[in-house]
Amino acid sequence: MNRIQQQLNQADRYSNFVGLMRWVLPAGAALLLVLLFVWPSTVSVRSSLPPDTSGLREIINLTYRGFNKEDEPFTVTATRAVQEGTLEDVIQLTDVTARLERSGGGWVSLTAKAGAYTQKLNQVQLTGHVHLTDDQGYDVITEQADINLTTPAQAWGDKPVNGQGPKGNVKAQGFRITDEGKTVMFTGRARMELPPGNSQGK
Repeated sequence: MNRIQQQLNQADRYSNFVGLMRWVLPAGAALLLVLLFVWPSTVSVRSSLPPDTSGLREIINLTYRGFNKEDEPFTVTATRAVQEGTLEDVIQLTDVTARLERSGGGWVSLTAKAGAYTQKLNQVQLTGHVHLTDDQGYDVITEQADINLTTPAQAWGDKPVNGQGPKGNVKAQGFRITDEGKTVMFTGRARMELPPGNSQGK
């Protein structure tokens, strides 16, 4: 196999992970929809709490379903969403899941152990085993993703990134998504690894 073909194969493998990472931004936007439209109309103040937590507001087992601009259905869930009286600008989420059903029959899913939406910054932070997967067998795991939804939307993370897929693996020290998702970069010592038996880049 000549050098040009090897470079093309490398780019093809890399593009699968790039396409998956792009979904970080719409997933963050879906979470924002939940907090803008569901939260104000359904949340109530808990009254059976000690005085120092009387300002706590929460939703248990939150679920939101909607459609993106391509008319594809998505679902966002969290086992708990809470806003403390002392942190009125921040809404905390537990066990976050966002799933998009593709019009062509595929799907993309994002999960994280926790999330926080800071209203003043219009920013969502996902932490704890942030996991992106799709129906093609690709998945990417990192420990933190920050998503700023102020136009132009962008996302970034400075924790190690590990991706696996049918055509190879990718490892990096972080990532950057800019220009509304048009540009995706793995940062630090990013490298691709071929699966066993594919050392020629087939």
